[in-house]
Amino acid sequence: MRCITDSEFTEWLSGFGVKLVAHDNLEFSYMSRKEHVLLAYLPKNAAALNFFAGWLGRWLPNGRDRVLWLKHWMTYPPDREVLFEKFRLGCGDGRPIGKAPGHLFRSIPSSQFDQRTPSEIEEDAALLGTVLLVMLFDWKAFIVAEGHDEYIYLADECVAFSSPDRAKLEILAGELKGLECEVSWTKAV
Repeated sequence: MRCITDSEFTEWLSGFGVKLVAHDNLEFSYMSRKEHVLLAYLPKNAAALNFFAGWLGRWLPNGRDRVLWLKHWMTYPPDREVLFEKFRLGCGDGRPIGKAPGHLFRSIPSSQFDQRTPSEIEEDAALLGTVLLVMLFDWKAFIVAEGHDEYIYLADECVAFSSPDRAKLEILAGELKGLECEVSWTKAV
């Protein structure tokens, strides 16, 4: 994991036609076409939540870099922010969240999941830990895969999966029900 600034995130996004716009939202170049959004409420069972967080990090295509970009986080009480920043320090970045709210993760193809190197396992663990903390603290964040037109938005005890492919989201809805997640369809975030 490497923490990145807003300007680094903006530059990373521009490589595939995405912009960071007003109110810290993302604007994809395809926004004029049909977009489908599946809303999943977080599982209440701790084991299911842990499995869900790990699975969430793998829903976007493998083999592409991903960024988890914090859109909104709470600074009070300070314990959460301090814990999150200590986690980031353990990953090698001591800057405060406000200086570098993006988290860049390298990805490997899922077909190689069982043959991951120790550094690839560390990267997957960092993504899992980051996603779990964001969900537990009820912060808001986007997860975007490089050059891909699907994204994930975490907020308000739920996760929004966005894709132009409704059939893919319908398959996802069935899988999420197996993880004790309530699902519903909604508009784009």
